[in-house]
Amino acid sequence: VLSDLERSVCRMVHRQ
Repeated sequence: VLSDLERSVCRMVHRQ
């Protein structure tokens, strides 16, 4: 289960 916090991190990493 992905939490809002993990989703935010995934988005930040995807932005790299």
